[in-house]
Amino acid sequence: MKYFTISLFPESIDFYTNQSILGRAQKNKIITVKSFQLRDFTKDKHGRTDGKVYGGGPGMALWVEPIINTFEKVLKEIEKDKKVLEKNILVVNFVPNAKIFTNKLAKEYSQKYNYLIFICGRYEGVDARVNKVIKDILLQKKKDWKENGVILSSKIENISVGDFVLTGGEIPTMIMVDAISRQIPQVLHDNESLEENRVASSEIYARPEIYEKLIGDRKTGKIKKYKVPKVLLSGHHQNIENWRKEKNLKK
Repeated sequence: MKYFTISLFPESIDFYTNQSILGRAQKNKIITVKSFQLRDFTKDKHGRTDGKVYGGGPGMALWVEPIINTFEKVLKEIEKDKKVLEKNILVVNFVPNAKIFTNKLAKEYSQKYNYLIFICGRYEGVDARVNKVIKDILLQKKKDWKENGVILSSKIENISVGDFVLTGGEIPTMIMVDAISRQIPQVLHDNESLEENRVASSEIYARPEIYEKLIGDRKTGKIKKYKVPKVLLSGHHQNIENWRKEKNLKK
């Protein structure tokens, strides 16, 4: 799986994806994350990538040209990947009133695509023509690459990660990269860590078996003991599973 991000703040994405499980997956060449700085592809002499919106209103919108210039650079990177002759590309544009991203979609995307391109909007958002231009470019690329024996399948989707508004698409990108990567074999050490493969409980416990804490001051306070439920210490897997199911149903 290869991820490409188009952003004004690519360092924030790189910092997150180079850590922990995602960082290890990159070192093991299971996934790659490559970020592109949008300002590097603007023709504005001051390095601007945004301007006022037509029709009036507050805020600024990202211009079409720098995004498309960056997108075409990403496609060149994908074209260089000669080992993969069947290129399945998903382009994601983050829009507040779009389809909500779910774990089900994460699983679907991990199996269906081998290249994901994220457009990280800022300010009031991205010029609506971006999607239209990208669709036309991908249609042309499908014809051009076919002549070289490359099969291109592509889609552009508007996605939202929840019913709230963020200041940019960087955090949604991190969310999607994280959720999708977990579905890829060998990214997690233990496949049982996937929540959908086990009974996930909202109540989990770790060491110590009994945690003691003084509540109040030393003179008038009392030491309380917080214990792990006995069923989790029983070693009886069926009882533990039933307990977790019951807890989840109550929640």
